[in-house]
Amino acid sequence: MLGALLGLALASAALRSSRPRVRGWATALAVAIVAQVGAGIVNLLLLAPASMQLLQLRRADTVWICIVGLGCSVIAQ
Repeated sequence: MLGALLGLALASAALRSSRPRVRGWATALAVAIVAQVGAGIVNLLLLAPASMQLLQLRRADTVWICIVGLGCSVIAQ
């Protein structure tokens, strides 16, 4: 949960940027984090099978890709 909170704080800070590419990656990151946390809660509540857990791992990869994309767009001028 701490990672999700830090990611959302990063996304909210990046949403204040004037550059549209940074805002786009920040929005994607926020959506990916909310989806990841939601999938984790569903997995816990439903005692999900391995296939559902693999989909949650794919969502974790999506969060990582959004973080890297956001970082690259912040660095690029």
